Amino acid sequence: MAFGESQLSDALSTLVDREILDEALIVSTCNRVELIASTPAGADRGLDCLADFLSDFHQLPPDTLNGHLYRHADNNAIKHLFRVASSLDSLVVGESQILGQVVIQQCLPFVRRITCDVPIAAGGVEPSLRVPGRRPAARA
Repeated sequence: MAFGESQLSDALSTLVDREILDEALIVSTCNRVELIASTPAGADRGLDCLADFLSDFHQLPPDTLNGHLYRHADNNAIKHLFRVASSLDSLVVGESQILGQVVIQQCLPFVRRITCDVPIAAGGVEPSLRVPGRRPAARA
């Protein structure tokens, strides 16, 4: 189910080209894939769109994923995002590997763009990047 580094750009383009979604983010590591999106069409239609995308992109029969996906919407989605970013939802609680893989290698180059240009940042993406407790350097 993971998206290889060479697939991420095409996958994200394909995902956001779906008319039902306003914005989307793909987080893919060795043992997890997270799709985060905003939609004006309502949570159920948005979640169905994400499941359909996974099936379509990986060329799987649609029913293959039934019972294997976690679906979070609204406040539960934000809570889940914080758990992922802080590694509370890792195989080993407190493991910092996901932070290194996701935030440092993949997200930090884009944080300025996300926090400045993309409305999804107002809904929990940017604040979750601060969860690990890293504080900005003190200014003199």
